[in-house]
Amino acid sequence: HPMQIGSDTKLPVLSIQRMNRLQNKLELLLAYPYSGQTKTILTETSSSYIEISDNLTFLPNGNDFIWSSDTDGYNHLYLYSVDGSMLYQITKGNWDVTGIKGYDDKKQIIYYTSTEISPTNENLYSVSLDGQIKKKLSPIPGSDDAEFNSTCTYYIHTYTNANRPHVTTLRTA
Repeated sequence: HPMQIGSDTKLPVLSIQRMNRLQNKLELLLAYPYSGQTKTILTETSSSYIEISDNLTFLPNGNDFIWSSDTDGYNHLYLYSVDGSMLYQITKGNWDVTGIKGYDDKKQIIYYTSTEISPTNENLYSVSLDGQIKKKLSPIPGSDDAEFNSTCTYYIHTYTNANRPHVTTLRTA
């Protein structure tokens, strides 16, 4: 859909993730269908391999995006400018972010799942875009998953643990 990227006018823009055959180099490109031009905005390399994820969210301002990377040894969220410069690391710690579930632009809050409590459980968290305010959203021990509506006002929360089968609940953010 049309979105403004940086100083470009409102044109349809496609983001492409391209990986080499050895799976140790990943590039993020912007492609402009009307002109046929592409621009590489981010490149990651690894001595072994890079794990692909869908953890990419372009912010409505058209200038920034959230990207996950394991460059510090754990998979965490980073804020980048569309010119490819990293602005700052959003999440930090000896645990992995496993998925971005939603982004609320009005509140500037990211909803994500991580293995912070235990490597065998994924739990649902929110974090402010600046990384300063983080909150675990479910007090129930076990694993969480969530599907947010487009405005991140509601989500379908699914959780389970060793003593309870999957439970699905509609919740407000």
